[in-house]
Amino acid sequence: CALDKWHNYLSGIKFTWETDHKALTQLNQKAQINKRCERWRLKILEYDYKVKYIPGLTNSMPDYLSRSPVDDAEEDPDEIS
Repeated sequence: CALDKWHNYLSGIKFTWETDHKALTQLNQKAQINKRCERWRLKILEYDYKVKYIPGLTNSMPDYLSRSPVDDAEEDPDEIS
């Protein structure tokens, strides 16, 4: 889970969670949810956050970062292989 990875940075501060996953905006509002969602809700209760829904088509930055190509080492045109 991303929250585990970023726990040291997110614990103890207020932050906005921007997502294109609309169900996350309602996670704390529903009275009855399935067991998996309940585990998620319990895990994120320790954080002070606000969820901001951004539709996928307009949420370009995370998509760009997840699809950004990794540069290979520069090739030397004079190098003989």
